[in-house]
This record gives sequence, structure tokens and C-alpha cells, in this order.
Amino acid sequence: IFFRYHKMANSIEGWFNSLGPVTQKCFLLIMALSLTGTLGFLDPMYFILDFDLAFRRLQVWRLVTSLFFFGMFAGPQTFAVLINIYLFTMYSGRLEEGDFKGKRAHYIWMFVLSGAILLFVGGFLMGSAVLARGLLLVVVWVWCRRNAEQRMNIMGIFEVSALQFPWVLTLMHWLFGQGWIPDVIGIVAGHFYIYMRDILPKTHGLDWLQTPQLLLDYLPDQRVIGGFSGGGFMPASRQEPTTAPKTKSWGKGRVLGSD
Repeated sequence: IFFRYHKMANSIEGWFNSLGPVTQKCFLLIMALSLTGTLGFLDPMYFILDFDLAFRRLQVWRLVTSLFFFGMFAGPQTFAVLINIYLFTMYSGRLEEGDFKGKRAHYIWMFVLSGAILLFVGGFLMGSAVLARGLLLVVVWVWCRRNAEQRMNIMGIFEVSALQFPWVLTLMHWLFGQGWIPDVIGIVAGHFYIYMRDILPKTHGLDWLQTPQLLLDYLPDQRVIGGFSGGGFMPASRQEPTTAPKTKSWGKGRVLGSD
């Protein structure tokens, strides 16, 4: 029994270590919010979005916790909460280890931009108090748009293309009584990011949402070294020069004793 639990612990640790650093911290925050609310350490009402409390009473943490609070592990919603946390962690990990590998600053900037849109559209305009489902759809939408050729297996029953998957997920949420509005808001936020970062620079040469230099200075881009597996990272500023170093030209010289 001891060895069985030890092996299970190692597999969980291996899974966690396989996630990117940003996804790891997001997962820990999500679990901390859900567990503290479930165990009664904190009232979940402290996690939801309330602009009046956030700005007038300086409870600014609500601007973040409302984006990462998926719900409590209690009652009939427990299974849905676990599934949504699993999906967020999986697709965030795929994004971070795929398109954003070695680009933590850019990935964090994606969350900042998407979170701002969710807070404005979902929170301010629509009055939503919990925005985690929207953030889930942001991550799913961005991954699916950048992996459009992928085929997705839905519970082993049927397959859809990656471009169809966000809409299928929205439909499933609606069929299971979770509503569809949070998902659509997330799709809007995700597509805004895709349009501004992927489409507009190619079609019009405009890149208005570049990652701030301050963030890049703090978390510089890195590149993988050491092959496809077991490699590490090297800061972009330390990459090897792409051109051969210049050498001095000393002239043709003269043969000794030629005079």
C-alpha cells in the first residue's frame, strides 16, 4: 500500500511539474480559493466581483479572485467545478508549453488583457460576479484558434474540429444547466486577443497590444536548449550570435629574407 501511494504521489508531482510556471501558479490559486471556500476558512463572498467593494473599500483582490474562483467542492456542482478546473489547467498548460514556451511575459500579458475585457464586459456591463468560466473559454479559444487542424474527441463519443470545440463546450455547459453567457463572454475576450495579436498585425501591420517592456525586462524571453527533451532555457539576451565573429585583416605580410 505504501508503494502504491508513493507511486501515486510521484505521478501527481510529475504531472504538476510538467505544467508551465504560470499555469502552476494559476492552478494553486484556483485550488486555494475553492478549498478555503469549501472548508469554511473564508466566506466565498470575499472572492466574487463587486466593483463598489473593490474600489470604495479597497478590496482590490476581487478583481483577481473573481477570475479564478470556479466554485466550491460541495453539492451537485462539484463535478462541474472539477471538470472546469481540469479543462483550464490542461489547455493553459498546452498553451504555455506550446505557443508561449519560454515566453512567460507574453503569456501573463494575455491573461492581463483577457482579464480586463472579462471584468469590463462580464462584470461591468453584464453584472457577472464570477468570471472564471469566461477565463476558461479564453484559454480554450486561443489554443483552438492556434491549433485549428486538431481533432477533439468528446467523451469518446464523437469528434469535432478544434475550431468547433469552444462552441461544443458552451453547448455542454448550457445542457448541464450552467448557462451559456459566461462562455460567450470568454469567447469574445479570447477572440479579441487573437484578432489584436495574430490577425491585425498580419493584415494591417498594426500591433497595438505589445507586451510591455517592463514585463519583458522582468521576465525576458527564453529559448529551449538541449534538444527536444531534457533541455533547459537560456535568456534571449544570452543567445549565441547568428553570424561569425569578425577577424582582423593583417595584410599579406612579407617573407623573411626576401629583401
